Amino acid sequence: MQPLVDWLLGLWRELVPFVKIEPWEQGVRTTFGRNPKSVGPGIRWAVPVVHTVEVMNTRGQPLEVDVQTVGDVSVRVTLNYRVVDVPRLFAEVDEHEEYLANEVRSFVSEWLTTGQPARAALLRHYLERRLRSTARYGILVIDVALADYVPKARALRLLGSL
Repeated sequence: MQPLVDWLLGLWRELVPFVKIEPWEQGVRTTFGRNPKSVGPGIRWAVPVVHTVEVMNTRGQPLEVDVQTVGDVSVRVTLNYRVVDVPRLFAEVDEHEEYLANEVRSFVSEWLTTGQPARAALLRHYLERRLRSTARYGILVIDVALADYVPKARALRLLGSL
């Protein structure tokens, strides 16, 4: 019975010709998957099957990139970002959070393998500079923080003293 109810609700959502966009969201409406147009907050018209509306939160959002260990240093990065150009983001990037995480991972890995692991402040500074390039995809990185920046040997000594 529940699968039938879920199916009917899904069908209803597909056939309703209106989309509600909250004040902190922005949408992109495409016609048959083409001609993206920006859609602001409010109740918007979307012809079922003809139009597709993708909605994106434009408030600041945190993203925590998992711990990365290279050599004897372990790093976890947290960044705050917001989407400033939703049509461009939908046109250029499929999964924006995965894109940001990959950018952070590749830069941190490159940084740590060049032999500069002891310079956390410089890592943060250059990572912020690297992430400025995400503006071309409609993403504004507000803040970058190194949540963990612990050389493995030091971490083991700290754990051993407990």
